[in-house]
Amino acid sequence: MQKNYQNHENLHANCLIIGNQGILVCGPSGSGKTSLMLHLIDRATETSQFAAMVADDQTLLHNANGRLIGECPIDISGLCEIRGFGIYKNSFVASTVINLVVEIISPEKLARMPLENSRNIKGISLPEISVPQFQLEQSFRIITASMSKLCT
Repeated sequence: MQKNYQNHENLHANCLIIGNQGILVCGPSGSGKTSLMLHLIDRATETSQFAAMVADDQTLLHNANGRLIGECPIDISGLCEIRGFGIYKNSFVASTVINLVVEIISPEKLARMPLENSRNIKGISLPEISVPQFQLEQSFRIITASMSKLCT
């Protein structure tokens, strides 16, 4: 049976879940979205947290009763591209509710004390943070702190 994606927006982004929080990772091609996603999953599982990929490079988004749902196009489910290796089959979950948007930016553009920001996707306002490109550990710390702030 073919899935109907009529009300979905296909965004050039990665999507993952850590614990019960869905994260949408945005940035230009080659900015390190997949590397960051895999790093976040590895770091979370090191501390016995549930973490899984939802989508690599293309995330289908739709509004489900005021909640933004991210899922992967069926044709590329469980696949991610690792630059320098090629296509890699990875464990994944079919979908998640998105709670946080992460934008990868050049390190020199990262504010030392950023203001709170949000992004509206499909009529839903979500908290948005920026992380420095190719600085995986610093990005992990920023995302972890932001996720804990969402829970308070």
